[in-house]
Amino acid sequence: MAEHFKLEITNRSTKITTWTGVSDDFANEYKERLGVDDSLPDDYIPAPMSDALKTVLNPPPPENADKDKPNENQIVSKSSAKKNDGKYAKYNYAKRVKKRRSTFRTLAYINFRTPNVQFVTLTFDTRIFDNANDLQTCHKAFQKFIKRIRHQYDDFRYLAVFSRQTNKNWHYHMICNFDETVSGKTIHDLWTYGIVHNTVLTKYDEFDTKVSYCIDNMESVSWDELQGEKGYLNSKGLQNKIVLRSWNEKEADMAYEYLRQILQSDDIPYPLHSVNKKDKLPSPFKSYDINYLVSHKGFAELFDPPVVAKKK
Repeated sequence: MAEHFKLEITNRSTKITTWTGVSDDFANEYKERLGVDDSLPDDYIPAPMSDALKTVLNPPPPENADKDKPNENQIVSKSSAKKNDGKYAKYNYAKRVKKRRSTFRTLAYINFRTPNVQFVTLTFDTRIFDNANDLQTCHKAFQKFIKRIRHQYDDFRYLAVFSRQTNKNWHYHMICNFDETVSGKTIHDLWTYGIVHNTVLTKYDEFDTKVSYCIDNMESVSWDELQGEKGYLNSKGLQNKIVLRSWNEKEADMAYEYLRQILQSDDIPYPLHSVNKKDKLPSPFKSYDINYLVSHKGFAELFDPPVVAKKK
């Protein structure tokens, strides 16, 4: 039996996932069942963890924990719960929707920083734009809009979602790195297809609210409109979270170093929940424990500072 952990690092926090009681061939099992593109050499033997580290990584659940209360990793969106009829395809897509939601939030928090952020809503005026109810046509118009921006601004970055209005036309909500000097009129002149509404986000709470609003809009059409489609649009070069795995030979030393820094900091990780999984992996032991923990210690030095779009 062996123990392994994975760190998912952002510039604001770090999530720690630990597996206890897995087989020595865990890396290949993980790759096979969960689609991870890494594995260990056949002769690799996991390094043993100290008792102190085991205690920190596998804490007992708090005495006042509500065992019947679902944790955030168990919550399924209302749309997913309604559409999942038990078939594997629906179940698999529900997992994809959940991952899409998490990735969007992570990209937003890593790459954008108030007060140099704007929330922009773009709608189509059918008097000047045909086929506003066709997604691919609208996407082509949106990409032309992005090209016009890049002709005038350097370092422009964005995240955008799209959903239908009550008239069935598509519209876009975009989070971008325009600062307060970029006016709504400027954006309107670059859009050219209809109405523009923009808000400069100066406070974190405002930013957080708009990120959640974008995710809600994306999920409103996920099941009926976006199966087989990408759920959001983003500029190239956005940074995602850094993932370090103890069982990956190339990542192990760095993973243990960052874990050591977390454990020695004042911000001791606290457990989200501890669950027992059975028969999930083809382990000869047929049972293992997974623990999820979060530390508010991020490592900003691993990420580029957010940039502001600059007029050429």
